Amino acid sequence: MTDSSDIYQFTVNSNSDVRINLGGVTQSAEVQLIKDFNNNGEINQGDGDILALSIASSTNNTNIQRAIQAGTYYVRVVPRSGNNTNYDLELGFLSQPSTTPANPGNTLRNALNLGTLSPRETLSFTEFVGVTDSSDIYQFTVNSNSDVRINLGGVTQSAEVQLIKDFNNNGEINQGDGDILALSIASSTNNTNIQRAIQAGTYYVRVVPRSGNNTNYNLTISIE
Repeated sequence: MTDSSDIYQFTVNSNSDVRINLGGVTQSAEVQLIKDFNNNGEINQGDGDILALSIASSTNNTNIQRAIQAGTYYVRVVPRSGNNTNYDLELGFLSQPSTTPANPGNTLRNALNLGTLSPRETLSFTEFVGVTDSSDIYQFTVNSNSDVRINLGGVTQSAEVQLIKDFNNNGEINQGDGDILALSIASSTNNTNIQRAIQAGTYYVRVVPRSGNNTNYNLTISIE
């Protein structure tokens, strides 16, 4: 293997939605969306430089869809397990108002809006929660009854993932109203998932640290 990774740099002048599609691979490959937060010219996972990642195989293309702030970003494509593969990469951008959040908020009102998800669509995120970021909340909508699968892993300390529906639309998470439909806990040795049938509507996924931990995490939301 003579080419261990390909890295593309791009800059957006305003807050935007970016969509990165990876396909046409003969062997599995991973695509990553990266921001060099400390401008040291290196990819530091501990600093949260890898904003999102997803894996394509010979039978399944993949994509990353994410709101980003104005700035410079990188897309990296790397083979999995020493594979050699061709690939097709596509980047698309949609400008958003400056008030559009680029990172998951910690309330339902400022959740990162993923838009309407379609069957067989998968979105992946790499983020951080801890003392300075008490929770990350993602919002999504489905237009028809669906099965949702939420995977949480890659944690260094335990973290909890929750599937939420705001039944009374008050912008708050009320456990007494049954707003938390399901929850599960991931540890440094065990990933976790939630799989549930849901009706058409708007839902939220919240990731919170356990016992004041600081941890990065990998989150995947799939609609089936």
